[in-house]
Amino acid sequence: MSQNSASQFSLYLFVGIAVLLAIVELISAAIGFSMTGTVTGAVHNLYEGTLKIGHGDFSHRIPIAGGEHEFTLYGFRELVEARAVDYIQFDTNRVGGPTQARKIAALAEAHSIPVIPHAGQMHNYHVVMASLNSPMAEYFPPVDVEVGNELFWYIFKGEPQAKDGYINLDDNLPGLGLTVNEAALKNFEVLE
Repeated sequence: MSQNSASQFSLYLFVGIAVLLAIVELISAAIGFSMTGTVTGAVHNLYEGTLKIGHGDFSHRIPIAGGEHEFTLYGFRELVEARAVDYIQFDTNRVGGPTQARKIAALAEAHSIPVIPHAGQMHNYHVVMASLNSPMAEYFPPVDVEVGNELFWYIFKGEPQAKDGYINLDDNLPGLGLTVNEAALKNFEVLE
């Protein structure tokens, strides 16, 4: 698969999943269906299992990070109440953006649980730097081989480069500090 077709596939997959999740949310809201309520038993069992791994009868306690595939503040509340994680690792894209991410970070902070958002990207870095209980951030450097995290590197300019293990955000730039890489967008095809 060429880089161009792989990039197109990645963009289609990314957009397709986002559209599917939006449709499910809209239909659920329209019919008054709560996905969180429906899966509460399964989620509770999952969190109970995680609780046993992290707090079971082990000679050395295993710290647990989780939440990359949790989507709601209410789901994170269940994680916190079950004491199922030692580190909350939400994905800002999946929880609804920086505003929801800050609410989850506040919930975690109220329970003294550190937050280390999943994935790099500017929106996560801003959440980390705005949260007292975020000691670090994940960082994915640009690589020559496609591993699934490259889309942001392709379509945006301004992603910070780590230097000596640190990144800096420029307070003088508007918004997230990113601009669209118009030249790179020509490598992608948007389907309507």
